[in-house]
Amino acid sequence: MKSLDDFKQALSDACASVKDLPWNKVSDSVLIGLGMLVLGGKFVCNKSLNTFKRLSGRSTRTFKKLSSVVQTKAQDKLTAASSKYHTVKKTWSENGHFTLFFVPANGQHVTKKHVKRRQIKVAGVCIIAGLMLFAGSIGYFSHRYIQQQSEMNELKAFQKLKGSQEMQIAALQKITEENQKRLAELSKLEEQIRESMKKNGMQPPPKTDASKYGGQGGDSEVPINKLDIMYAQKSNINREASAKTETLKNMLETIDYVVQSKEAAPSFYPTSGGTITSHFGGRKNPFNYSRRENHPGVDIANYYGAPVYAGAAGYVKQSEWYYGYGNYIRINHGWGYETAYGHMSELLVRPGQAVKKGQLIGRIGSTGYSTGPHLHYEVYKNGERVDPENFW
Repeated sequence: MKSLDDFKQALSDACASVKDLPWNKVSDSVLIGLGMLVLGGKFVCNKSLNTFKRLSGRSTRTFKKLSSVVQTKAQDKLTAASSKYHTVKKTWSENGHFTLFFVPANGQHVTKKHVKRRQIKVAGVCIIAGLMLFAGSIGYFSHRYIQQQSEMNELKAFQKLKGSQEMQIAALQKITEENQKRLAELSKLEEQIRESMKKNGMQPPPKTDASKYGGQGGDSEVPINKLDIMYAQKSNINREASAKTETLKNMLETIDYVVQSKEAAPSFYPTSGGTITSHFGGRKNPFNYSRRENHPGVDIANYYGAPVYAGAAGYVKQSEWYYGYGNYIRINHGWGYETAYGHMSELLVRPGQAVKKGQLIGRIGSTGYSTGPHLHYEVYKNGERVDPENFW
């Protein structure tokens, strides 16, 4: 490059794709630097490409030379082996006898043995047959050994399973015996409860059909597993236990019903002491002896202020002044029972209040239609008045 203009032209040709740059306005120093960079890169690329081509050519020649040498050696080996094979084959075909030399390790007393070709053939066949027999024996005994090991493993697994089943049978048998004892105790308890219910005027529920869970058995033509027997007994016991549970549940419901019914009955005497001056039923009118009337309760004479008690547990239905009854209380006990208390001097409970059997609810007085201090006491059963004295 003889002048700066030539250098600019070369740089312009190298950057032909960038046509819009104002090359005339770029300083000379910048152009020189860019030119050196471009030319240096071009030089490096050319050198690298030449080096790669040279190395590639050398590698190709080396590979071809090495491949030729390997092929030559392989061909030589194959030729030598073929020559030996033909030599041995020719020697075997042309000779009917062969001599075997036996040389000791010290090289002395060498002995030789002449053998016929036929003898060598027979020996070879015998050797091959012996090897085949040996290999077959090894295969057979290996197979037998593997088979025996498999049978031993199966036997051990069977013994282990059998031992596990025997343990399960023993455990199930123990549980079954304990459950049978408990069921026997429950049956005995059930009979005692039934007798007690009958003595107390209660009707026991009917017994369950024992044929549904009764035992069965006998000889069998088909072998039966002991574990199946134990499972059958367990299932039978479960059915019997369910039946017993249902029976006892019904009995408890019956007892609970009777107990609640008795608890609701007004069996508690409604005052402390006193004297019954008028019974339930017909009587003379206390204000006009010439007239008779039906008395719906009992009159219990007692001192003024004597306590009045609830005949049974329940809730207060009324607590107020009620016509000729004067100060009046009525209690609902459930199960169709109600009680009424009249002519009291004082009311100690309010409507809606819950009371217990024997709880103090008022005091005796002479309010309403009364000839003196007393308690008028009534008992209702399903809405009808009944004789209170039947409950004491």
